Amino acid sequence: MNEDFEGWKMDVSRIAGCIALLLVCLWGPGVQAGGLEANGPAAHIDAEALIKDCTDRFKVELDSGVTSRMRAGSADIIDCLNEKILEQVRAVMPEPDAAVKRYEAYLNQLSYSHQRIWWEFYNENKSCAAQPCGTLMHVFHLGRHMALLKDMLRSIVHHRQSEGF
Repeated sequence: MNEDFEGWKMDVSRIAGCIALLLVCLWGPGVQAGGLEANGPAAHIDAEALIKDCTDRFKVELDSGVTSRMRAGSADIIDCLNEKILEQVRAVMPEPDAAVKRYEAYLNQLSYSHQRIWWEFYNENKSCAAQPCGTLMHVFHLGRHMALLKDMLRSIVHHRQSEGF
């Protein structure tokens, strides 16, 4: 059982890494080859401040201890992080309106599959079939997805800063 979990965990980590790498690669070549002008310098962008803005707005719900409120607060943070990512897309991609539409679709697909993987792992495992795992487990998949989006936002901002756009 432990070996299966470790292999599965490694596969999820690889998928998340590939998605982050894909986003970085999509921006890198266009900037270097086409001389894309960013909407202002990225040096002032603080990824941690962007993340904190999202988490602070919904901290009361997240810290409530009530599963339904924690789920709602987590979903609100995820929506906020998605918006922060889309702001970065709008700032650097050619044809920003079309790019935002594409990235909204990418983020929706990512959200569904990434959250579904963790939902099933936490709530539909053999142990939960024998006896309910409890409603607190209904929040854990959202935390995993928040962590992925935070990492993505940090990587995007770092890439913008290192490339100067």
